[in-house]
Amino acid sequence: MARTGEIARIDLRGLRTILLVSCVLFWGFSGQAMARSRAIATSGWSLFKATHFNIYYRPGIDKAFIYKMKRYAESYYRKIVQDLGLIRANYWVWDERCDIYIYANKEDYLDHVKTQEWSEGAAAVGQREIHCYYLADDEHLFATVLPHEMTHLLFYEARQGKPVPHCIDEGVAMREEKDRKRVYVSQYVVAKAFSENKYIPLERLFDWNSQYMKMDKDTANLFYAESCLFIDFLLTRFPKNYFSTFCWRMKTGNDFYKAFRLSYPRYTAYGKIDMDKLNKEFIDYMMETNYYWNAFKKQVGY
Repeated sequence: MARTGEIARIDLRGLRTILLVSCVLFWGFSGQAMARSRAIATSGWSLFKATHFNIYYRPGIDKAFIYKMKRYAESYYRKIVQDLGLIRANYWVWDERCDIYIYANKEDYLDHVKTQEWSEGAAAVGQREIHCYYLADDEHLFATVLPHEMTHLLFYEARQGKPVPHCIDEGVAMREEKDRKRVYVSQYVVAKAFSENKYIPLERLFDWNSQYMKMDKDTANLFYAESCLFIDFLLTRFPKNYFSTFCWRMKTGNDFYKAFRLSYPRYTAYGKIDMDKLNKEFIDYMMETNYYWNAFKKQVGY
């Protein structure tokens, strides 16, 4: 995985076209499966308790894998709550730990979770659960699946389940994946799309909830890339307490749009979000921070 500052070394072959695939792997599963997951926790599972997690795993899974899961999960927990400004909330302690279920293999996972065949992990936000399966080659699980699903759960709790546009929910989860690799890939996708006059204005991005499923692959990749960079914009351009306040305002009863206006008042005009100003400053941010923008600057002309 590339470290910060090693943007040029990222191999983009194939990565530009898997943004959609990687994101849609992480949908929840049927209500029936979620409801029974608590019941099966008492049979056919072993339990390892960490500070913020109950790690349930099938007997026979290598203990080294369980310890690795614990180390990564606790490390990501600290990083995510710090990045999102939630460090004082003290989520997932004592009886409120997050439950991680590790199935013996993919067949075991699919048999109990009842999700898409290509799924590698799923989060049940209402139950505070993450479901995945044992992988000998576990880089993708620990670099992508685990932090992505953990972020979905923490963001959901921070806003007490208040609805947000799909781009916000996915953008937060993608941005927290390991080593910011998703951010770098997104920068390439957006810079190229902007040079081809295919940029999706934020007002359309916010409005794409159920419609995103009807997108073609290239549009969906751009949707996810812009979503990731928009959250990066909010978290890097403003103090962290802005985002935590934004979550708190939703938690205390405001809808997404009002919470955003109150938390980011520079983008408020006449009681609405000033989309012109928000779009302009978001594009300016991408031009200033996007390594790949220069590769397309002749076409961009912005």
